[in-house]
Amino acid sequence: MVFLKERVLEAPPVRISRFSMQTTCIFTDGSCEGTDRVVGGVGGVLINEWGVASNFFSGAAPQEVMDTLLEFSTHPIFELELLPVLVSIYIWKRFISHKHCVIYLDNEAAQGALARVLVIPLQVQQLSMLSHVWRWTCS
Repeated sequence: MVFLKERVLEAPPVRISRFSMQTTCIFTDGSCEGTDRVVGGVGGVLINEWGVASNFFSGAAPQEVMDTLLEFSTHPIFELELLPVLVSIYIWKRFISHKHCVIYLDNEAAQGALARVLVIPLQVQQLSMLSHVWRWTCS
């Protein structure tokens, strides 16, 4: 309760601009295929406030990233579904800031993780793996 009281008393006022009422949509997807050699891919499309696809990205996950993901999961679709969400927020932050942004994601586990903002205790190796994947997305 102390946090909420301090937040109410000390937080800056909400900034409302003409962009606040604009809605953009992001559609993302991840893929994981194969049994002997598992290949992963990610992609996303940004739909602007007029309903036009204005930007997109797609690509295969580098084998070193897949090797790292496969250390923790035999079929890392959950991670590969979340990865394009992170990538799209990072690369399109200037297009989505101060606007309503709806992100469409077709993996229920990943949706639940984002909706509930799950905080799972991570082991040191998992933190290392996540930082490695994040470096790949930002390069």
